[in-house]
Amino acid sequence: MKRGKEEEGQGGEILDGFPQSNKDGGDKKEIVKEDGIPKFDALQFSGKGGIFMSRKKTGKIGFVVFLSVLLIAVAANAEWKPKMSYLTVYNGSLGGGWHPVASLTAEIIHQAIPALTTKPGPGGGVANAKLLQGGGGQVGMCLSNTQVQAYQGVKPFDKPHKEIRHLISMYSLPFVWVVRKESKINSLADLADKKISPAKVGQTTYVLSQATLKAYGITFDSIKAKGGVVNILGDRERVNMLKDKHLDAIACMFPLNHANFLNLKVSPGIKLLSMDQKHIQKILDATPGIAELVVPKGTFDEDQKEDVHSIMAVTTLICRADLDEELVYRIAKAVAENQKKYHQYVPAKDMAMNTPLIGNMIPVHPGAMRYFKEKGLVK
Repeated sequence: MKRGKEEEGQGGEILDGFPQSNKDGGDKKEIVKEDGIPKFDALQFSGKGGIFMSRKKTGKIGFVVFLSVLLIAVAANAEWKPKMSYLTVYNGSLGGGWHPVASLTAEIIHQAIPALTTKPGPGGGVANAKLLQGGGGQVGMCLSNTQVQAYQGVKPFDKPHKEIRHLISMYSLPFVWVVRKESKINSLADLADKKISPAKVGQTTYVLSQATLKAYGITFDSIKAKGGVVNILGDRERVNMLKDKHLDAIACMFPLNHANFLNLKVSPGIKLLSMDQKHIQKILDATPGIAELVVPKGTFDEDQKEDVHSIMAVTTLICRADLDEELVYRIAKAVAENQKKYHQYVPAKDMAMNTPLIGNMIPVHPGAMRYFKEKGLVK
């Protein structure tokens, strides 16, 4: 339908509801239709205030709009990058229970934060706390009892380590003394004059070896005085020496499904030493951050005829207090949301990430706490 009167502000007549150019008073151009739908040339509709613009104007505005959208998209999708480029997850000795867990943790963190190059690094529960306190590291594995000892500055620490913070509780970890299956050693009291290995200095296993023996009135010096031997060895070395009969007993802090236990069960065959309630209570009273462990009969192997009583701690991640809050938030999130990947190293029943503060007695890093509260894991 044609309306003879021009609409105010339009540069031409309205034909079938669309403006028609009448530039310079020239003849009106006929609008070409395809299947009854008007087909327009952008130059044809350039009147002041018109709906359509010239190619020149359209190009400028289109570019501005495109650039604005692009900048908004870039800002919205800009990837957060940490202030640091490298991160080492300090753990225990090579061949120990922590090494594969730390390797996996480093991989998980890198996948969540690609700009951060990560790797595992050797250490120990005590050594890691000291390293972080001194600024030589940022993140490390620890144990619930060790981190409270470090924070308070009690033995084996010579001063309060106030620069460490709890990041997340990972899983419970048993401490047991292990002997060969045919051994006549059946109690920690029997270790008074034997050849033993308590682990390396700097490992929490070493500290708990001292604590458990002390409850029975035994020290490393008293063992040596009675003709026994105390070998300070890493995890792999002492496992091999027990297997080769160069040692009578070794202290272990591994998940019960760890490869070291599995290998020893095959050859030469091993048994776990149980402690009575009186001595366990002595250890608990003297060592904050640990709990009693009960390995139900038949759980370790079919030859285990009775429950084994010992102690346990919670494996944790700790970090420096001054570590960037957003970085710690993302580490806590990555680790907690990938806990199923840890089942290859730790039994699912021992995982603690859904109770991320269990066993903890030191301040929690605010970045980690923000994630835990966000997910409703803590109040």
